[in-house]
Amino acid sequence: MLFPRYSFWIVFFVTLSWRLYYVSQRKNWWILHPDEVFQILEVAHSELYGYGFRPYEYLPDEKSEVSIARAQELDLGMYSLRSFIVPKIFVMIAYISDRIGFQGHHFLVWKLFHAVVTSFLPVSVFRFAFILTKSRDISMLSCILTASSVTLGVFGTHTLINSFLSPFIFSALSDIFQFMDLNRLSKPDIIHNKYPSESKEYNDKKCGLRDHNQNNFDFDMNSSESPKEKCFNPDSEQLQCKGIHHRKKPLQEMAEEASGHVTNSRSSICSKSVRSAFSTFVLGICVYIRPDSLVLIVFLFLPYSLDIFKQRIHICRKFVVLLTSFSVALLLCALDDVVSYGSLVLSPIQWIKFNVLSNYSSVIFGSSEFNFYFKEVFYRDVSALTLLSLFASGFLIQLIYKDSALKCSVKLLFSVVSIFMTYSFQKHKELRFIHDVLPFIFILYSSAFMFIMDTVSNNKKRAGNFKLLLFSSFSFYVASQISIFPSDFDLSSQKWTYMGRTDTSHVNECLNFVSKQNDVTGVFLDRSVHMTGAFSVLHRNVFLLSLIHNEFKEFDNNQSRYISQSVFDSRSHLSLSIHSKVSNYISVYNTPYLLKVLIENQNYNYLVMKCDRKFIDFGYEEVFKSGSMHVLKRKFSLEDEDKLRAVALGISMGDNPRILNYEASWLLTFELYQLAESKLHQSLKLQMENLQAFQLLLELYKRKGNSKDARSVLKYCLSKFPESDCRDKPNRDVIHSIYKKISSEI
Repeated sequence: MLFPRYSFWIVFFVTLSWRLYYVSQRKNWWILHPDEVFQILEVAHSELYGYGFRPYEYLPDEKSEVSIARAQELDLGMYSLRSFIVPKIFVMIAYISDRIGFQGHHFLVWKLFHAVVTSFLPVSVFRFAFILTKSRDISMLSCILTASSVTLGVFGTHTLINSFLSPFIFSALSDIFQFMDLNRLSKPDIIHNKYPSESKEYNDKKCGLRDHNQNNFDFDMNSSESPKEKCFNPDSEQLQCKGIHHRKKPLQEMAEEASGHVTNSRSSICSKSVRSAFSTFVLGICVYIRPDSLVLIVFLFLPYSLDIFKQRIHICRKFVVLLTSFSVALLLCALDDVVSYGSLVLSPIQWIKFNVLSNYSSVIFGSSEFNFYFKEVFYRDVSALTLLSLFASGFLIQLIYKDSALKCSVKLLFSVVSIFMTYSFQKHKELRFIHDVLPFIFILYSSAFMFIMDTVSNNKKRAGNFKLLLFSSFSFYVASQISIFPSDFDLSSQKWTYMGRTDTSHVNECLNFVSKQNDVTGVFLDRSVHMTGAFSVLHRNVFLLSLIHNEFKEFDNNQSRYISQSVFDSRSHLSLSIHSKVSNYISVYNTPYLLKVLIENQNYNYLVMKCDRKFIDFGYEEVFKSGSMHVLKRKFSLEDEDKLRAVALGISMGDNPRILNYEASWLLTFELYQLAESKLHQSLKLQMENLQAFQLLLELYKRKGNSKDARSVLKYCLSKFPESDCRDKPNRDVIHSIYKKISSEI
């Protein structure tokens, strides 16, 4: 063997140590994708502390008393899309950390916990590959490739559901694969007086890859005895064969093991049944949490379906065990959904309706070209191309020599290609969606690598050079993956982050600083809150005015909170921030009015802004800086406050009628009628012949039931426009191209 027996634990501890160190550094708190915060951490934080953001995926299907904005989301099916199981796990971790006296930030605790869980993925892949291929070296190479992969490393250091569930999925698949092949695996090769290489059962066994590094035999090159004679001579003191564990054992010892097998088979079968039942239960929970993982499971087992169904005697019993465990898991998860959402709803069904059947995810979040996944996995960098070339070479050699391992490679390759094609037909694509396919690819790479090693070893003259070249290529891949691991400080994270943001770690450091201040009453954030740790990092129940897409939204901790019952503690109620319920809405094209709001609302005493942002040079002082971001604190001195009031008095609600109409239309959607009315009156002051402003005012007064003002506005409108135009419903002016695309396709 190329590697010592327990090498995978060395890989695990190295991976664990590095990831724990990486996530513990605040400079590495950059945001890969909004879901790493809003689908786990913000939900857990709001359950713990009673405040925080709650994304639409975790909101119930309210039947009444919702804003127009929320009603529009409900019409699109944007509710009850996620199970609360993962956030509940993170809540329990926070409880445990509090009980043991941990004084750090829960945001850090959760990132450390996630890093610990994801560090087990290389070990899970090792075990899965070993059960699949029966080769320790192939398994170790797969383990190393998984641990060193920059893609899996990035996902493993960011709190995504995909990376969190992956170790559990592979561990469960390992037990299920072993269980479905239980009858064959429990038979020693010596039964029926047949040696392994002569047994048809051995040669036909499912996915029977050789342990390539041993070249099937371990013999002295200078010995006159042929490998076959040395291996299969019953008089030989040692017997070398391809058995299940790839070990050299005395013939007598193997015979004793065979005789003892009958008495131990019942207990062995029972223990494996229990273990596989538990693993299937875990897999059922994972599928419920992440319904798309079912695609991976189906296509993984599909090539082996004939091999599985050939086991006629035990197949019924095995499937009863597995299906029962899987069904119990789904049932318990469904009950959790009913309790959490307060109604009969199944989050996987809702997820499939929204993301697959209606395909709204591609409309709202964007679509990619068909070959997106192929380019991201195989053509991302030189090292990926190197491994792809090695695999292609090894696979071609296997085809030429008709190697016995080819059957396994073809089956796994079929699974990988099928999964790739299935995901590629979905318009909305993200690399994290195929997170669990990458280890399968690494197993294929490792198998091809070991086969090439086995082949070149037959040429004694050139074997050394070939092995050096192969190991150099493999080492180059591992080293290159480690060297290109992204960071916000050298802008290498730009090609990884959502929308290419490179300052998210700086923003989180600023929010972390603000969280430690005792006088915080409100925070202004001129970066998208989606690309921050939000309340999970801020950890203060205060006013928040933040950029979201192309507008600034205000989340008032008193007026615009969404009241909900806790899903973790039925006795408590939560005051949540949701994106469809805000207290103000300001376009990025109306920044003077934004300054007016910041000055007049003295709750906003901390501003997190870009260092190069133009801002007034009095009334605020810099108290913290991180990279391109800094924190300004309001000084509240008498002289400065007088100057600020004078500035605010000189600023109107806006000077562009189109922008004012645009803001007012959204304020109507959020049912902020008073603000919308003020905006529209300002718009009419600037431009009297403003049909859209009249239409919006009429709509506003109708909703308020104010018929007197509605008649007055209609009368004035009729003096300038035809009656049919005045009575038409106002069309929302979409001033951003991305909004035009969404509004036209929904």
